[in-house]
Amino acid sequence: TFAQQGKMFFGGDLNFSLNGGETQTHIINNHKTDAPDITNFGIDVSGNYFVTNNLAIGLGLGYTYYKCDNNSGYDPNYGVFSVVPQLHYVTRLTDRISWTPGLYLAFGFGSADDYYVTNNGEQKSNYFGFRGEIRPLSFDFHATRNIAINFTAGSLYYNMTKWSGDNESDNYVSDHTFGLSLNNGFTFGFRYYL
Repeated sequence: TFAQQGKMFFGGDLNFSLNGGETQTHIINNHKTDAPDITNFGIDVSGNYFVTNNLAIGLGLGYTYYKCDNNSGYDPNYGVFSVVPQLHYVTRLTDRISWTPGLYLAFGFGSADDYYVTNNGEQKSNYFGFRGEIRPLSFDFHATRNIAINFTAGSLYYNMTKWSGDNESDNYVSDHTFGLSLNNGFTFGFRYYL
């Protein structure tokens, strides 16, 4: 009865991190500065429906808040809302462990509370991002028939971000990255199977 067509599962995770405050030495001029204090908080929820046995499609919604205190007077912080269509393959390995690789297509929108100077004066910056990600090392540990703890380690991804001013004709910053992450990016989440 597990992972059959017509069944559903819901998931979510909560993440929080604090880093910074260490002293770093710049090699070029031996100048010591404090690393920025970075606070990162995120929450994600998703609903998934098995369209065939073992194959589920779903939609996730999330929010991430980022704050950087770099002791320079320029302390950016921003919030991003995301919509994440997803595809999961779910199969049992043992009575309690399932392999659950997934494909995620995340679209994020937000704005920053920092301002930058353009030809038209100071502008608030806006954010758009896209991330395509494959997570092949994803596993569920089934604590009960309906409740599972999800563990994911690593991913293969493409990331695109764009920061722009309120006026689209202003200059913008764009970044495109590809990556393979195996040694970081461990995540834990919860899933509830119906």
